Amino acid sequence: MLGWQADPTHGFHAADIVLHPTLWEGLPLSLLEAQAASLPIVASNVKGNREVVTPDTGFLCDPRNVDQYVAALAQLINNPAHRHHLGTAGRRRAERYFDTRITSRQVGDLYDELLELPKSDPAQRSAA
Repeated sequence: MLGWQADPTHGFHAADIVLHPTLWEGLPLSLLEAQAASLPIVASNVKGNREVVTPDTGFLCDPRNVDQYVAALAQLINNPAHRHHLGTAGRRRAERYFDTRITSRQVGDLYDELLELPKSDPAQRSAA
């Protein structure tokens, strides 16, 4: 347990699995960072985590069920190929759904739509 890290990159590169047992969560940036680092995840099945972790990228466990966490961790520890598969799928998911360049463009497009503005290219929008 490392506690708060201003730059978690080194920890992620040294890890094989990310465990995130929380009772509540908003948008779990640590899980997005784990996926970006191609790591499989074992996390609590709470709002926020459910939006990031899918069956293809990791395991969601009842927040207070230690046996579920143990079983998920054991499965990943004992199966490196499955760890790799989940980690790779997590990386693809992070790139597809949580890349800030893509989501920023989508938010800009949504504002344009709501304000009934014509579609503009991102370069024009940032120059305005």
